[in-house]
Amino acid sequence: MGMYRCQAPQCADRLGRLLFDFESEVPVCPQCGTNGRIPRFANIIIKLETLHFEPMSHIEGIGIGEVACTPGKPRPDLWRATGMASVANCKACKATQVWQDAAEKSGLVTVHAETDFVMEEPKQREP
Repeated sequence: MGMYRCQAPQCADRLGRLLFDFESEVPVCPQCGTNGRIPRFANIIIKLETLHFEPMSHIEGIGIGEVACTPGKPRPDLWRATGMASVANCKACKATQVWQDAAEKSGLVTVHAETDFVMEEPKQREP
């Protein structure tokens, strides 16, 4: 399973950012159907690397050497990690309390699963 980002205009968010991220076995956008295996669309579907969250140590700018999703185990050399909660995209890391705490401390808006719900836009009244 890979992580991808679709940058097709029809997949832009409400702010116009081309940031529709999805997980799939193949680089095909589930929202618009753009197939990244077709050469002319290869630059529209971007393969993303997993970025784990590595909490900071007592020295600013240096992590503790382990990532949030595997506490107590040294971070493998080939794993990419960041100390910025807003940049980490590992779902397992983002599910941890240490990531939630860092995200809230940095001012990142977090959504807790137990309080998450879908909001609908208000319907226009007919005159």
